[in-house]
Amino acid sequence: MAQIRSLFSSAGLAILIMSPLAEAAAAPSAAPHRAVYDLSLVKTANGGQVSQAHGKLEFEWADACTDWTVSQRTHVRLIASEGQVIEFGWSLSALEAKDGSHYRYFIRRLNTGQPPEDVRGAAQLSGPGLGGSAALEGAEGEEAQGEAMALPEGTLFPTAHSLLLLEAAERGDATLGRVVFDGSGDEGIFFVNAAVLEVIPAGTKDALDSPLLRGQKSWRMNLAYFSMDETVSEPEHEQAFRLYANGVVDDLILDYGDFALRATLKILDAVPGGC
Repeated sequence: MAQIRSLFSSAGLAILIMSPLAEAAAAPSAAPHRAVYDLSLVKTANGGQVSQAHGKLEFEWADACTDWTVSQRTHVRLIASEGQVIEFGWSLSALEAKDGSHYRYFIRRLNTGQPPEDVRGAAQLSGPGLGGSAALEGAEGEEAQGEAMALPEGTLFPTAHSLLLLEAAERGDATLGRVVFDGSGDEGIFFVNAAVLEVIPAGTKDALDSPLLRGQKSWRMNLAYFSMDETVSEPEHEQAFRLYANGVVDDLILDYGDFALRATLKILDAVPGGC
């Protein structure tokens, strides 16, 4: 199970796509919300190590006036083909400026029988379309640990990237490729290639009966997350999902090659906020 442990302890999983989509002025229909998803095993490769999997993902996006806040908690229980049980958990707390200029995050990873692994950092961009820097921080966010990492021109933080996804879908674009920094994984930065596969008209039956979903247009999308190492041609992981125009995600598939998890929306509530 070493390969599985490494995968779950390093991957950002749903951090990118579960981000909010837009500030209110740009997308009035964007709806801060809390969502709870059941996780289940949807695919395993021949000879793969995972035979069963289940868990829960909790996500909340809130409007904090000049910033967006995102929190996410996930727990997964895996059963290997030989019967070994491994449990993983991770959480994210993030704050992103609505103008996309800065991003702060705290990630905690939990592995069975091991102490928690905490990652805390901050990043900033010099301006729209410009590069910037990111660095890990000390326990109180006061002292950087190690050298700052340069972020290339065109880097986006999660919310800004999600906004572009929505805009691309509305325009009818088929693909969108961008560099995104979210702090997850080994370096916290990926090239994300998005493909819009299908438009789902408003009024199409939703998996969950919720006032936040009724009458919302949606799209089927795929995302592929690539390492910034140009010699690596295969994505580190992929996602497929249904994205609603107000920012809600359902029917999310997290594909890691050897196996894939499905996140099914079970609870959805509006989150009040703003100035």
